[in-house]
Amino acid sequence: PHYDQNEKIFLVHNGIINNHSEIKNKYLSDVNFRSETDTEVVAQLMGKLKNEGHSIYESFRIMETYLNKDSKWGIVLVDQDDPNKLYTSTREQPILVGFSPK
Repeated sequence: PHYDQNEKIFLVHNGIINNHSEIKNKYLSDVNFRSETDTEVVAQLMGKLKNEGHSIYESFRIMETYLNKDSKWGIVLVDQDDPNKLYTSTREQPILVGFSPK
């Protein structure tokens, strides 16, 4: 999984964020990235929105407005402040979550 710079938001992503470079330059210029992936851009953006006081639900809604219409994703996110919940967002990509009794 990728995570934000505060290591509070962890997520996995299936898909492609076509405008991830634009989002990175416009909204995340103050963030130190560990990779060049579109997935980390989403993790960092979600962490930044949460740090600004938005709920995870609100952060997803805002994040979705930043992604261009050609982007497709399936995202599963865990917030370290509430690790017993999984949050998801999808556009034209499947999400499959499995649970183990352990």
